[in-house]
Amino acid sequence: YLFGSSMLVAPLFEEVTGRDVYLPEGTWIDYQTKKVYQGGWHKIEAGAVPIIVLVRNGSAIPHIKLAQSTKDMDWSKLILKVYAAEGTNTATAKVFLPEGDGVKTISLSKKGTDFEVGENPIGNKTTFKIERIK
Repeated sequence: YLFGSSMLVAPLFEEVTGRDVYLPEGTWIDYQTKKVYQGGWHKIEAGAVPIIVLVRNGSAIPHIKLAQSTKDMDWSKLILKVYAAEGTNTATAKVFLPEGDGVKTISLSKKGTDFEVGENPIGNKTTFKIERIK
């Protein structure tokens, strides 16, 4: 099933390590193994966690450091993990802060071998550390 517009989840319902997965058109990157797939049917093996999760090429997935409880989460420092296959020069992320005023789109551009945030629509409420997934 699609989890939002940027992630595809294919659960394993039995004691198996992989399954056949249909990917919509485009390029998809395995969240765990980083293997790149094109749209269509593929036999995909799960990584260390027994589930298959793929990220649409050009997506940046927000992450936050672990905390003991949600009240301890530091929303002022987010990590954007950029999933970009070779030749991809832009990426986008969707971010909603707990006390924000709606979902914000964060646009990233490739600079050299890394990505950087263009204009930050969230302003000084958070900073971003960028990690390119290769």
